[in-house]
Amino acid sequence: MKRRPAMTPTTQADDWRTLTAAGAALLRQGQPREALQQLKLAERLAPRERDVRYWLANACRATGQLDRARALFRELLDERPGDLDASFALAFLLRDAGAPGDAAEVLSKASRQAGVTAHQLLQIAGFLRDGNQFAAAIEVGEKAARLQPDQADLQFKLARLYLGTGAFERSLDALRRTLELRPSTGPAWVALAQQRTFTSADDSEFRRIEAAAARPMGREADMCIAFAY
Repeated sequence: MKRRPAMTPTTQADDWRTLTAAGAALLRQGQPREALQQLKLAERLAPRERDVRYWLANACRATGQLDRARALFRELLDERPGDLDASFALAFLLRDAGAPGDAAEVLSKASRQAGVTAHQLLQIAGFLRDGNQFAAAIEVGEKAARLQPDQADLQFKLARLYLGTGAFERSLDALRRTLELRPSTGPAWVALAQQRTFTSADDSEFRRIEAAAARPMGREADMCIAFAY
């Protein structure tokens, strides 16, 4: 009987990567138990590798092993606080477990890490908004706006966040900024009309909409302006 050759460091490395990739693929295909089997094998070969622990944590979460998943995600974040994927995964776990405040704290901390981009901040703000954590969402959204002050879409998102907390003047300011940057932002015209009661032709917002109605800005924007006017 032939003896099986010993595993070399190279083949061992190849094996844990292959097992991790297989486990991640099975998770995406909706087969968490099968994924967990592959990822536990990968963990035996490379227990400290980030990708092994990240996907193992996701598999644990998907199979109801929430304490193990939570511990793995926190371990990853202790080592690399800027690991945004781990931050989001832990935040989803906490929110689903009925702890939206803890989830918000995780992502608020992620938003303060060096190198975070405006796009990532918007993702964080969206998560916080969906969890009704409006104050935290506004804080993160404002940081994104400071990174990209000339983005009309970002200003419009901020306007909606302000509106959700009753900060009407701040919402109006963000809507005005949106329309200065991109006058063709149709929904911003409707939002502007909805937030002001027009009583005379002297109203500055009425004049703004009246002037916009006199020039074409594209089909969607023209329809929204007509509705607002």
